[in-house]
Amino acid sequence: MKSVLILLFLAFTCIDAAGIYKRQSCKTDDDCPGVTCCNLNTLQCVNDPNGTICDIPPTKTTSKGTTTTKKTSTSTKKTSTSTKKSSTTTKKSSTKTTTTAKATGTPGKTVAISSSKLCFFLPSKQGQDIADSEKTAVSFCRSSSDAPGAKVFPSGFIKTAHYKSGSGSGAWVQYTGQIDPSKYGLSSKDEGGQYDNHGGGSPPGSACAGYKYYVNLVEPAEKDFCIRCCQNSADCPTGRSTAGCQSIIPGTY
Repeated sequence: MKSVLILLFLAFTCIDAAGIYKRQSCKTDDDCPGVTCCNLNTLQCVNDPNGTICDIPPTKTTSKGTTTTKKTSTSTKKTSTSTKKSSTTTKKSSTKTTTTAKATGTPGKTVAISSSKLCFFLPSKQGQDIADSEKTAVSFCRSSSDAPGAKVFPSGFIKTAHYKSGSGSGAWVQYTGQIDPSKYGLSSKDEGGQYDNHGGGSPPGSACAGYKYYVNLVEPAEKDFCIRCCQNSADCPTGRSTAGCQSIIPGTY
């Protein structure tokens, strides 16, 4: 009985007011006497009637040194060198051969029209029919200086002459008027004909100075003449000579 009392006294003296054994160290509950248990955090025997100390596992403090190695990715940009193909385009020069009426004819085959100049074509031989002379006609003017190689109209041959200028597809000038066919021996029954420089020309090589085209009709039976010089062929129609002066070249006669 005495031994039990001594043990109880020793156990009581080892417990402080908080119920923690100050001098009793432990590693497991087996190391602690009586109803005490081992506080695994402090490794001391404690009185733990509510089970809130000894049942808690020790807190492990582990400081992990984490070394993060950043991967350095080196991006190599591909440099693409674009070589532009230089394409050399050689344009083919096509030379078109266009038959264009001459602006200047040979001497004796050129007429001139202006407000002060009047010329047109007549047969090279006096008394010849107009239609028969279309390939051999020569130029006549009021003055021989009006056109190179031109002859002068017979006196009294030109009875009236009316000058006019204008523009259609291009600029044009013209003369319309009346003649006395007898002054050059032309037949009063001659219905006349047409001179022009379209195509090969009638007469060949003929021209109106300063203009690309001309059309000229002489009609002894009608006692009239007409001539127009044009920059555009559309203003000097040649496909209907039988229509007569007053239809093809309207004006004062």
